[in-house]
Amino acid sequence: MAIVLLIVSVILIPISYTPARVEIRVDKKISMDTETVDLVEKILGLEGSLKAVLNIELYANLSCGVGARIVIYYMKEAREIYLEPLKVSKLPVNDTAAIISIPKSPGCSINIEGGIEYLAYRYVWLSALSFIFGLSGGIMLLRILLSRISES
Repeated sequence: MAIVLLIVSVILIPISYTPARVEIRVDKKISMDTETVDLVEKILGLEGSLKAVLNIELYANLSCGVGARIVIYYMKEAREIYLEPLKVSKLPVNDTAAIISIPKSPGCSINIEGGIEYLAYRYVWLSALSFIFGLSGGIMLLRILLSRISES
């Protein structure tokens, strides 16, 4: 039984850290009644086990007759984009770790649509299960070995 637990533990480790390819369609409406400054990942409601963004294509349009300047902050630079009223604009976002600053404009909202393709760890919880199986199997094996040593 101890050997079986150890083998299962070893098999579960690579499975738990194998990223899965995830594609999602984005259709998010953000109110501009208050200023919003947050990570793209949080604004779009992506899961926390994000590994790497493979492809990201986002488009934004304003739902009011007033233009707005949004700022996208990257690691070493910032980029300002002017969104014209009722016109679709491509957001130059290349990573979900970028920060978007959306100004306050009461009565307006921004619709963000597009798609994101990324790698995510879906089965990270299996690593905890693998640890428990490995620890249990190791303790059982140690007890068996110690009992055989004490008998001889």
